Amino acid sequence: MPSLIDLSGKSFGNLKVIKRDTTKIGKSVYWICECQCDNKTIVSVRGQNLKSGNTVSCGCVNKQNIHKKQRNSIDITDKIYGKLVAKYYVDSCKRGAIWHCVCKCGKEKDVCLSDLQSGKVKSCGCLEVANRKIQNKKLQNMIIEDTNIGIIKKSEPNKNTTTGVRGVSWCASKQKYIATITFQKKRYYLCSSRDLEECKKARKEAEEHLYGDFISYYSSTYPDKWDMMVKNQRNI
Repeated sequence: MPSLIDLSGKSFGNLKVIKRDTTKIGKSVYWICECQCDNKTIVSVRGQNLKSGNTVSCGCVNKQNIHKKQRNSIDITDKIYGKLVAKYYVDSCKRGAIWHCVCKCGKEKDVCLSDLQSGKVKSCGCLEVANRKIQNKKLQNMIIEDTNIGIIKKSEPNKNTTTGVRGVSWCASKQKYIATITFQKKRYYLCSSRDLEECKKARKEAEEHLYGDFISYYSSTYPDKWDMMVKNQRNI
């Protein structure tokens, strides 16, 4: 086994070795070092990393590299991205430059340049809030007598379905398919069977009686409101 080479007093980049770190137990030898940066940070570094040059500071050198000019080579001062106006460069991160922006609503926000350029961030958050309010209003307009027209008109199954059929699920504890339907905030039990087709049929018949009758009644009684709700559904 080779003898231990004492690194005490030696320098590796910004790090000056003080003594061996005896608190670290294992095959690797660690050394307590003082970084020569302004903070004089004390760190414990694996000897192999010191000698190979993989570790040359407490992390301050990496931070300096991140802030190199090329990370902020594009000047976007006063450029507009959605509702945001870029005002001045703030910092850099692994994803690139960060700019301080002022939103048209008056609020301020620091945003990564890549998010501005891609359109991922277009406001301080107010735009998203406004869009949600518009969508919620459209949804509210589609609810009549505790019935959501958009939902009862929907024919395709939900994404998380286990059977591919709306209102029909597999019950592991009973080892059966269960068919249910919800109408005007009430859930109705329809059928349970090991035969998927039987539950599928029960669900379809319930839809025709509950949903079909309601849609027929509402579209003929309030044609203007019905047309408006169908239009809103397309825009959601």
